[in-house]
Amino acid sequence: MKISIFEFILASLATYRISLMVVREKGPGHVFKKTREVPSKHSKVYDWLTCLFCFSMTASALCCGALWLAGFREHWGMWFLVWNSLSAIAIVIHMKFNNQEP
Repeated sequence: MKISIFEFILASLATYRISLMVVREKGPGHVFKKTREVPSKHSKVYDWLTCLFCFSMTASALCCGALWLAGFREHWGMWFLVWNSLSAIAIVIHMKFNNQEP
């Protein structure tokens, strides 16, 4: 089964939402805030957990995994494009609604 435009848009929005939750929000029981506080502020893991641009690659990989589990089967090259596209759309949404320049 191929991915429709509707599913792609939903996955893009989910990628943005997951990225925003982990990077900016406290979360239930402050779980996301506590997770961001675990690594040293000078580590690469801290940078990854506090940068929406960086974490969106992880969130988009999770969304690609969810699409695959839902029965969408594509060639690995297409998954690579979908993975990067979901991250790029999340970044564009973030920049558009936060008036940021690239």
